[in-house]
Amino acid sequence: MERAVQLLGSEYDEIEEEANCLFEDLGIKKYPADCFEVARLLGIELVKYSDSSEEDRKFMTSKYEEGFSTMTAKSRYAIYYNDSLPPCTVRFTIWYEIAHIQLGHLYENQGKSAARMKAECNRFATYAQAAMPFVIKLSPCCPDELMQEFGLGWTCANYVFDSYMRIRQYPNIVRRILSNRILDLFSPEQVLEEAV
Repeated sequence: MERAVQLLGSEYDEIEEEANCLFEDLGIKKYPADCFEVARLLGIELVKYSDSSEEDRKFMTSKYEEGFSTMTAKSRYAIYYNDSLPPCTVRFTIWYEIAHIQLGHLYENQGKSAARMKAECNRFATYAQAAMPFVIKLSPCCPDELMQEFGLGWTCANYVFDSYMRIRQYPNIVRRILSNRILDLFSPEQVLEEAV
């Protein structure tokens, strides 16, 4: 079994900038961004497991419980996802698979281990849904608040909240995070519109 990989701060920055470029290039104006809209704008075909035959669905679920991405015969990317899972899990899965595509993991993994690619995709998917600059501005009191405001699942909300609680103790790190250009990509009224 492969061990989990801890990314370096500079690697976090690179992945976050990759997501920032994606939002900017696609003209995404609302945060958190809609993963279905992002996939559509990228030309990625989204396929629900429930649209497959029962035999295919059983196979896909046994091999990839949440979802997977691949290149189709028409040289397009496709993300297959298990739509029987909770919406927060579906969103995370789609962001995770978009990360595989955007970070070049499907065919150009540059010798990266599966654990490293997983860590990179987890970081991208988490940032795409709950970027730390917005979390700091929200100043949540508990993971439940992150679940409500960002539409996160319990595991992701706890991870983000734990990170937030550690980070907020260090003013220099908070200042650096708040200088992230994602704050310039979205005006305040476009962030967490549901919370207003």
